[in-house]
Amino acid sequence: MKKILAILTILIVTASVAKADSCSASLVPAFVGQQAVILCDRGLRKIQIQTSFETVAGTGTNQATAAPISVLSAVKRLTGANGTVAWLLPVVTANDIGNIFTMLNTTAGVANLFPQTGGTINGAAADAVFAALTGIKPIICYVTAAATWICA
Repeated sequence: MKKILAILTILIVTASVAKADSCSASLVPAFVGQQAVILCDRGLRKIQIQTSFETVAGTGTNQATAAPISVLSAVKRLTGANGTVAWLLPVVTANDIGNIFTMLNTTAGVANLFPQTGGTINGAAADAVFAALTGIKPIICYVTAAATWICA
């Protein structure tokens, strides 16, 4: 989690030129205006933010019935977070190690995230749920190994 926050801090501090576009406009209010512009404008390979968003409604209450999030390449808007519905993080492989994946919780409730079968989030037991902090905010996950995540 500290690495994720450090990376975001570096991105925010080192930005020199910012421009408004549909990508940054779509990240507000989860990020403040300047942060959103920086995230969209930085040409870093590991940050995968696109101008189009996919909305994924939470379903189910466990790993088997959670709403699947299909790919790492786009920012996902999570809807319906209420502490009971859940999402299943995408399949990741060794090629994805180091990638940062961003989801935006668009409702005030807790978003429950599950790894793929056998995976872990934040060093918890295999297949354990990660309950993101309540509120409308970004959820940032970092791929540390195949099926292994650090999320904040």
